[in-house]
Amino acid sequence: MLDVGSAGGAHSFSLADGAALVVALDLSRAELQRLADKTPSGGERVVVLQADATDLPFPDGSFDEAALYEVLEHVKSPARVLAECCRVLRPGGIFTMSVPTAYTERVYWRLHPSYEQQSTHLRIFELEEVVTLLSEAGFEVRRQETAHFAPMLAWFVHCLLRTPADHTGAVLRNRFVDVAVAKAVGIARRLPLVGAVVRFLSCRFGKSWWFACAKLPAL
Repeated sequence: MLDVGSAGGAHSFSLADGAALVVALDLSRAELQRLADKTPSGGERVVVLQADATDLPFPDGSFDEAALYEVLEHVKSPARVLAECCRVLRPGGIFTMSVPTAYTERVYWRLHPSYEQQSTHLRIFELEEVVTLLSEAGFEVRRQETAHFAPMLAWFVHCLLRTPADHTGAVLRNRFVDVAVAKAVGIARRLPLVGAVVRFLSCRFGKSWWFACAKLPAL
């Protein structure tokens, strides 16, 4: 499995639980060093590689699966990155990705004077636009979900508090907000009636859109 734009490895180790080998790829040497420093004993199933997502250093069809989580909004050539992800997958290979939802991004950009700068997001994607980009790259979207309801709520608070964060979305202060919101949402889910409302909202509103795709066979 290929984890494109792995950064410090937020997803790489969890992906390794279901894959024989995960290649964690990022352009930043500093981020890859963070990942390497976190690699647990016996973590040989995660291989770290520095490379550019617009020019992946692998032959066609090298991977069974690929992931691209919260990366597309950071790159200048999203179509090129998706095309490269498709190229290195075998026909029928699984591709999962996520991007920030357009409605939350617009609110955060307006509420937090430093959000755009510190997040290093270059653009805001509409849902239909992402689906089109995936189709043009050679993918079939098989499932699409809205995710990260609690983080969405937490980031409303962070914007009001002017919380500093790095480009991966990790907050550098006020971490209690994430913990408090996650606990509150967890408790609300277990309550009668309120839990049903929270589950309903969680399926429709969130900080990210998540996609599960398959590479279409060549014509």
